[in-house]
This record gives sequence, C-alpha cells and structure tokens, in this order.
Amino acid sequence: MLDIWFHQLHYSTFGSEINKMFNNVGTGDRLIRLLLASTLAYFGLFIYSGSVLGTALVTVAAVLTLSAVLGSCMLYGLLKINTR
Repeated sequence: MLDIWFHQLHYSTFGSEINKMFNNVGTGDRLIRLLLASTLAYFGLFIYSGSVLGTALVTVAAVLTLSAVLGSCMLYGLLKINTR
C-alpha cells in the first residue's frame, strides 16, 4: 500500500519533468524528420542499395523516423533543446 502511494507521489511530482525531458520534438520538427527520413530511405534503398553508404542512409532514416514517431530526440535531451 505504501509502495503504491509512493509511486503515485513520485509520478505526480516528477511526471511533468520527465515528460518534458522525453517529449522534446514538436510537430514541425516531426514533419521535417519524416520528410528527410523518407528521402534518405529512398536513396539508401534504391540509389545506393547494397553499399555501405546505402546501409548508412537507411540506418539514419530509421533513427529519424523513430524519433519523429516517439517525439523524443536524445541529442535534443543532451543539449536541452525543446521544439515542442
């Protein structure tokens, strides 16, 4: 019982700070990331397919897509940037 109360207190006290830390990518930034990711994925899969450059482009596209979908960028967190 005490454990549940402590968890609720901890979440209510620090929840908004945690949310700000993890959700730091705004809507415009998300759209730019998705557009850039689709362009890089196209070049990686069709233009440079089978090469190291193609693999790198697809990897960067996957990271950009993931950060756009989740709304969180680790680099932004380290630099304390928030576009939200």
